[in-house]
Amino acid sequence: MIKMSNGEILSLLEKIVKVEDEAKEVLEEARRKAEEIIAEGEGEAKKAYEKSYRETMSLLEREVEEVLEKARREAEEEAGKIISEAEEYAKKIDERVHVKGREIAKTLVKELLRGMGVLK
Repeated sequence: MIKMSNGEILSLLEKIVKVEDEAKEVLEEARRKAEEIIAEGEGEAKKAYEKSYRETMSLLEREVEEVLEKARREAEEEAGKIISEAEEYAKKIDERVHVKGREIAKTLVKELLRGMGVLK
């Protein structure tokens, strides 16, 4: 067993209290720094998220614009084909009408000439 005087015990207790106080200060400072680091990390994480979100939205907007532009081009091409087909069909109808009209006109002229006694 170690024998200590009251003064030595008191001195030892004072040192223990001083070390405890210093330890509390160190722990408090560590806690404050940890909170600062966490706050900075949260801020950086938020900035990184916002940047990533903006970049993602920008990419999506470009993709949507590309898809819309492609759809417009395809629609215009399809419309052009339909218009060309409609014009061709209209020409064929017009030709048929003219041919039929000429046939009708010839028939009418023949009938007229027969009626006049020119043709038998």
